[in-house]
Amino acid sequence: MYRVRSELPHFSALPVALASSLVLAAACSAPEASDGAAAAATVFEGARLIAGDGSVIEDAVFIVQGDQFTQVGSSGDVDIPQGATVVDLSGKTVMPAIVNAHMHLELERAARTEQLQHIAYYGGGVAISLGLDDGDIGFEMRSELVDEGAQSRTAGRPLLGDERGGSSSGRSRIGGPGSGHGEDLGR
Repeated sequence: MYRVRSELPHFSALPVALASSLVLAAACSAPEASDGAAAAATVFEGARLIAGDGSVIEDAVFIVQGDQFTQVGSSGDVDIPQGATVVDLSGKTVMPAIVNAHMHLELERAARTEQLQHIAYYGGGVAISLGLDDGDIGFEMRSELVDEGAQSRTAGRPLLGDERGGSSSGRSRIGGPGSGHGEDLGR
């Protein structure tokens, strides 16, 4: 047996995660103008931008006002508002956060927190646990913001038994009588 060497360039996930965090922080924290006018603009320039449709813009410029992207394009194609805060992202890659739509998150709070931080480090923004969340930790943590971590969602406990073939005796249907919780995902 032999190994095939990949000719793909390696890149560090840390700049991607940091740039995504900067964009998210700017989008969520830009102050609203008190006179009802548009919020102050933050301009991010110089990054390689992977858009949500998969297209790539090298030396991109994108503008965030309030909680919205107002302009996205190549350098020179975007009108930068006067007085905008400019953030240089040269050498960075910015992309939408990844949603991991099927995983089994840890059942202990400390382990789940570490797992969510690990997911965010590699560009994940949301992790969805499907069907093995015994206890309440999945429901408690879904509304928490984990420091430097992805958000978590849960489908709750198994409805018909666990994946190991056991029965679901003693477990309530999520969102059903006596559960006290509503699931993030229907089944």
